[in-house]
Amino acid sequence: MSQKTYHIEIWGCQMNVADAAAAARRLESLGYTEAPDPADADLVLLETCCVREKPEHKIYSRLGELRPFQQARPEMRLGVCGCMAQKEGRALIKNATARVDLVIGPRRLYRLPELLEALERTGEPQIDVEMQENPEEVGEQNYAIYRRQGALKAFVNIIEGCNYRCAYCIVPAVRGKFTSRQPAAIVEEVRRLVDAGIKEVNLLGQSVLAYGRDQARAFDIVHLFTLLHDIDGLERIRFTTNHPLEVTDRIIDAVAEMPKVMEHFHMPIQAGDDGLLSAMKRGYSVARYEDVLANIRAHIPSVSVTSDIIIGFPGETEEIFERCMETYARLDFDQQFMFVYSARPGTPAASMPDQIPQRVKVARMIRMVEQQNSLSAARNTAQAGVIFEVLVDGPSTRDPEKDAGHARNDKALVFTAPAADRPRRGDLVQVVAEEGHLWGFSGRMQT
Repeated sequence: MSQKTYHIEIWGCQMNVADAAAAARRLESLGYTEAPDPADADLVLLETCCVREKPEHKIYSRLGELRPFQQARPEMRLGVCGCMAQKEGRALIKNATARVDLVIGPRRLYRLPELLEALERTGEPQIDVEMQENPEEVGEQNYAIYRRQGALKAFVNIIEGCNYRCAYCIVPAVRGKFTSRQPAAIVEEVRRLVDAGIKEVNLLGQSVLAYGRDQARAFDIVHLFTLLHDIDGLERIRFTTNHPLEVTDRIIDAVAEMPKVMEHFHMPIQAGDDGLLSAMKRGYSVARYEDVLANIRAHIPSVSVTSDIIIGFPGETEEIFERCMETYARLDFDQQFMFVYSARPGTPAASMPDQIPQRVKVARMIRMVEQQNSLSAARNTAQAGVIFEVLVDGPSTRDPEKDAGHARNDKALVFTAPAADRPRRGDLVQVVAEEGHLWGFSGRMQT
């Protein structure tokens, strides 16, 4: 009997990347090997997102594209994991044009081997979208170690779920409430990753700075930073995503003072108008957000701050949109990730009055992109001459004669180095930024 193969495709946030890696590890422990092409795989898993409507449409479309492979090889198994699996449940089996054999919610991924065995034994589709709030029920089974050969960086989930109830967001419904992992388990996972060659970890959570809140603050993310900081061979610690209400002086001081903790905050504002923020139930005003941002920048001069914004939220008039643009220009983010509002059934915002027409949302998005591109390019241009510590990813994909990597503040750099002294992948080098661009910097390595 030939060895079975798997293929995993990923939509959505970094947490889905980490979940997909855990699924891959479980499959490899069962003897599966990875197939680059889904047409050749015995098992195809789609790790899915449902934060916006568009990814859901893409998943159903992708299932349709996979159907011919299934028809050609009826023994192929097809599974849907992640947030969309949690939201849709049995409806995925009913509505998909392909045969869906597995539907697994994000908190039930540890049961993948068991569900596969039941599928083979019964021939019936297996669905598990139970919501477990108690981490002790599954222990650390949901967090298997996995890295691709030669990887330098890894995502590590440290807290699941979200207790905030933003009016537009479906995440609490599909990922549950805050559930923090124990620090010792995270430290053990990171040690094993470092032993396997990882230089940088990115600690993940829907609101990662809430780590430990569900455990009566028996620990927090600064405590975790301290434990990870002592791991020999670990060079960099990143963390995302950061809710503005969770950013404390203690956390800012830790980022400023700990050499291995990187100077980058991804801190979504979502709207630049107090009325919209109130309707979104974000829990802060523009002034409160601005105070937090000013505090970060005052204590960490080299920091970069990126943000998420929603364009076209219900009730966003032209006047309000203009006010948002003025706010974002004043806050001067290094980069913004912009999303056209997408109504999610079951969320309060979906039934709000004054929904914005799609054409208006798209037109506003175009204007916002133009403004942010100008701001990002100007910020980077102003930093020409700055020396950055860069973790080398390897040769540049566009120009193999140059090398590429990321600075501590997550800015991308492409740089030249003497032919006789080119850095190796994974090296930490000093790079002078000679020119700023929209995407980052070009420069030269200091020798």
